[in-house]
Amino acid sequence: MGLSRWPVHPVPIDGEALSSWLGRIGRIYGCSVADLLECGFGFPEIKISELDVKAPRELLTAIAARTGLPVETIERMTYPGTVPFLSRSLYTEAVNWKFENCSVLFEPNGLGSYEKLTQWFRKQFKSTVNGCRYCLSEYPNGGVLLGWMLRVVLSCPVHGVMLEPGRKVAEEINWVNEKAEEAPKLVCRLDSRSMAAVAEGFVQLPGGLVSAAQWFRLLQTIFQELNAPLFVGDSDRIGWQLKIWDVADYFPSGPLETLKFDKSCSLLIATAIDQMETGKFTPTGKEGQLFSGHELCEKTRFVRSTSENEIEIDFIALFKTENAHPPIGPPKV
Repeated sequence: MGLSRWPVHPVPIDGEALSSWLGRIGRIYGCSVADLLECGFGFPEIKISELDVKAPRELLTAIAARTGLPVETIERMTYPGTVPFLSRSLYTEAVNWKFENCSVLFEPNGLGSYEKLTQWFRKQFKSTVNGCRYCLSEYPNGGVLLGWMLRVVLSCPVHGVMLEPGRKVAEEINWVNEKAEEAPKLVCRLDSRSMAAVAEGFVQLPGGLVSAAQWFRLLQTIFQELNAPLFVGDSDRIGWQLKIWDVADYFPSGPLETLKFDKSCSLLIATAIDQMETGKFTPTGKEGQLFSGHELCEKTRFVRSTSENEIEIDFIALFKTENAHPPIGPPKV
């Protein structure tokens, strides 16, 4: 016997995480997310912290039956449904293979390829949140966005403030900080593109459209290039690299895969991108033209994950369909 349709449910907020949406549904019926999972869907074994990262297909199908929304819409509220190459090793390996010779700022140095992606996700806890206090000012009616759970997203481009930790207490959030911290405009611009990658599946750059997979790979590559040993390259490269470190108040401290991604790391990447886009630095890497715009990309092809199999799609053709949405605009700061 199939699951019966619920009479009402709140409309998902653009970019909202599945766990957040289920929490808002639960409040309408006077129950917790854990109660919904057990009694409403029949999945008592699913942890709330796993909903956005590895919700099983059967659960998504059950939610679709209860709410009447397409299962694809619900899947897009999870990381496997938006950026599977960050959440599943199968896709991570495919992206590493596809972009193994990726270079942006500089020509490859011959010291090895960039084969390891960053640990992208923040740890999730039931009673805490990392978000924008202004977006969540009407909590519990405000939604927690999926993009906020990425380690590389540190600000809210809409309100121009840094994301901050808070603790959920009954029907409100107690923020750890006394007040919101203003975010650097370059960080907001960087984060607006990362949020677009999660929400839309692509990012508009001066040199053309890139898929979400390539966008996050570009971020990782730029970060790794800026952490290259100072003995690599000529004096001009080393001098520029030190200058970017100084502007971002950054200094390498340990292996990249264990590094805590903070504001200085974000500023490091954002400053380098700004230097390329404003013509203050001319990149020599193969993908550098995506930021300098010197050579426009007429066609971009990428791997879009629709199942356990990788399917190559003509992205420009996809972009022109009626279902495609344009990237979000410049951040409102």
